[in-house]
Amino acid sequence: MKKYALVLMLAVFAAAGFSQSAFTIGGNYWRASPDFEFDMYQDTDMGDGNMIGPYINYRFGKLIFGGSLFFGNFKLSREVDAEDYFDPYDYYDWYYWGDYYNQIDLESVKMEATLKRMDINGTIGYSVIRPVTVFAAFKSINSKLTDYKINGEDEEDIDDFEYSGILIGGGISGVAVFPQSPFFLFGSFAFLTGSLTYK
Repeated sequence: MKKYALVLMLAVFAAAGFSQSAFTIGGNYWRASPDFEFDMYQDTDMGDGNMIGPYINYRFGKLIFGGSLFFGNFKLSREVDAEDYFDPYDYYDWYYWGDYYNQIDLESVKMEATLKRMDINGTIGYSVIRPVTVFAAFKSINSKLTDYKINGEDEEDIDDFEYSGILIGGGISGVAVFPQSPFFLFGSFAFLTGSLTYK
């Protein structure tokens, strides 16, 4: 998917060189709060994180093509009761029984990890009227859970956990321009659906 998105962006750059249509390039910022619940990280606390990246936008008549990238890291943490953590039938136990069995007097065990995420976004829109555009969109999500810590100690023997997938959908956006003013209002609504693959 990354390869095709790159080809699309290069095609937009090439088209912009042979057209008098509007072309825009810039940067994105997204203060994101993703949810993450899987295996040992059910009911996990994840702090907000910053995602940044470039975007391009190309307008050809009533057609509008857009693409963007987002990169960001998020910290995950979960604290569980030590009695549950060291239960021989608990699914955490097969990783840590040998290392932590003699520390059963601990009241709790804190698990931490880093979620590294990259999103590729693309849109194709049609300007119904000059201020209003309807568009189709896709989002490719690639995430990796890594840098595990147990009670502050690095755990290098735990494999990185990855998930990825593509969401598709569409939406509508609009712009309100104030006459004789450099300011304008922009609003957008979109809905995406799909599934993620874990490994």
